[in-house]
Amino acid sequence: MLILKTYPVQAIQRKPRWVVNDCTFLRLLKEIITLILESKNTQYVCIHYSCVMATFERFRPYLSEFLIFWNTPAVPITIDSGEKKSLAELLNTVTRELSEQIQSDTFKTSIKQNTRGAEGRIKSAQKYLPTLRNENLSLIVICADLIIDSKVNEGHIDESNNVFDLFKRALGRTKRLSMKGFIWKLERGFDNNFYYHCIFFLEANKDMTTPQMAELVIELGNKKLRDQGYIPLLSSQLTHFKDLAVGHVDSSDDYTYEQLFNLIRYHCKKDQFIVHKSMSGELTFATGRSHSIRQHLGRRASI
Repeated sequence: MLILKTYPVQAIQRKPRWVVNDCTFLRLLKEIITLILESKNTQYVCIHYSCVMATFERFRPYLSEFLIFWNTPAVPITIDSGEKKSLAELLNTVTRELSEQIQSDTFKTSIKQNTRGAEGRIKSAQKYLPTLRNENLSLIVICADLIIDSKVNEGHIDESNNVFDLFKRALGRTKRLSMKGFIWKLERGFDNNFYYHCIFFLEANKDMTTPQMAELVIELGNKKLRDQGYIPLLSSQLTHFKDLAVGHVDSSDDYTYEQLFNLIRYHCKKDQFIVHKSMSGELTFATGRSHSIRQHLGRRASI
């Protein structure tokens, strides 16, 4: 966290020049200003970015001049009031206001809320995974990404969720696959497509190998994509991650379940920092229902 102890540029008393106190921070300021001037993507929400922009927005009319005269900090720049201030003075003002923003209650509260949301999803997974382990001596675990092209649905998340729900229902109704549980995490990629990161927990089938079960999952997903007018983009991660919990997993396999949880935690924590605007307020993480909960709800309760 930025706490102002000294200004990055300091005037020498009785001499018309400035000295640099913090080269690293000045370099960072220059990078931020360059990014602000060059960036055209406003589709993502980030608390830290919003905090920085709340400071720099007031100085936006002068940012180009900041870069032009960067190596001449004594150059006067005319601000809105008509007053002239040196580049060094303005950079120091930016630094002070940025420090105040970061230490504000508003920023700290936003950080806590985001962290709490990510931690809540992680705790949900922490509770769900042990329940699955206790209820099943062994499971076939398959990781798959369902990718929905945003160009087809013009970026409407409701339509993407509808396709995903059809896919989940198809998996639950397929007799060749006995699904015991699932975990999914949704994110919007920088290519604007919707990525449903899925982990499916299936009962072993003596008539099917694990790769065959994974292929069936992919086949069902791609069929639902084609039915809704999408290009099939479902990919199985069966062979891509040798250290992840993919394939046959016994309930006693602590290491594999730990690796699986680390994957879930990774996807959950990404939401703490940056998220697409279309995802704000939307459900982006869920687990299935355990066998005990389904029994309590009744025989028609879905996973």
